[in-house]
Amino acid sequence: HFKIMCDEVYLMLTFPNDGSRPAVVPQSVFEFDDPSNPTVFSINSFSKLLGPGLRLGWVETHSSHIERLVASGSVQSGGGMNPFTSEVVLKLLQNGVLDRQTNMLR
Repeated sequence: HFKIMCDEVYLMLTFPNDGSRPAVVPQSVFEFDDPSNPTVFSINSFSKLLGPGLRLGWVETHSSHIERLVASGSVQSGGGMNPFTSEVVLKLLQNGVLDRQTNMLR
């Protein structure tokens, strides 16, 4: 069994072809994954969207893989998380700052 790890940290920063129309974000490789035999992990980062050095990201994958990730030791111990940065980014998401920032970067 193999897994596909997709580094898609720049996916949301897609630029329009000719600059005259809004950018259309291409589909993630995860969207093509077969749910009956899931293999894709799409790895993303807020550092490309909100600021360099921001050590926080997310993974998009099948729910069975998410369950295994959540049950892992680093998540359970808090050692692999960044609670302060997570809370800051949550507020930015809730207040629409991420959308405005992404549009500005495009």
